Amino acid sequence: MELLLDCADEGIGDKLKAFEGEQATGEKLNELSEKYFRKHPRSFDAPWPSEEPLDRELRQFMTSMVDERPDVVTAKAKELLGVELD
Repeated sequence: MELLLDCADEGIGDKLKAFEGEQATGEKLNELSEKYFRKHPRSFDAPWPSEEPLDRELRQFMTSMVDERPDVVTAKAKELLGVELD
């Protein structure tokens, strides 16, 4: 039984590190979304994406940045969308 547990535990550290990175990037993307919609408010039932050109850029940004490091997301959010992240 112990051997099975040892095998199961192998690589768990790498998996946790990968998850940690994904979580940090997800937090930045969430922050971006919140700040973007504060800056560009609309009604709850407004069509998405709207005719606003930046909405389409946000959509592309959110799908293309999921595998990036948080610092890259932060820099690109300011550069491409004009939103400063903490």
